[in-house]
Formats: sequence, C-alpha cells, structure tokens
Amino acid sequence: MKVLFWFGVIASSVLLIAVGILLIPEPEVAPVYDEAWCELMMVKPNADWVEDETIAFSKHCLVE
Repeated sequence: MKVLFWFGVIASSVLLIAVGILLIPEPEVAPVYDEAWCELMMVKPNADWVEDETIAFSKHCLVE
C-alpha cells in the first residue's frame, strides 16, 4: 500500500515538472540586421514590408 502511495507521489511530481517545462516560453531572438539582411530586403517587394522592417532598414542599411 505504501509503495502505491509513493509511486503516485513520484508520478505526480514528474507530471508537474514536465508540464512546467512545457510552459516555459522560448526566449526571443533579436533579429540580425547585417549586410545579407539588407540585400534580402532590397529584393523584397516594398508592398510586402512591415513597419518594423522599414524602420530597421532605414536605421541599419541606409546609414553608412
């Protein structure tokens, strides 16, 4: 009877830890605005750009 109790406690603990790990959000990765990104943006149609891309392009690609 005691073995069954401890098995339940351990199983519950493992389940709670697994759920907790799955709920941890992934860290955000900052975009890299390098020369390759600037070149990709130059061939991307302007109508497909979003506001953040326009701002980043003007900050990182137009300034020498």
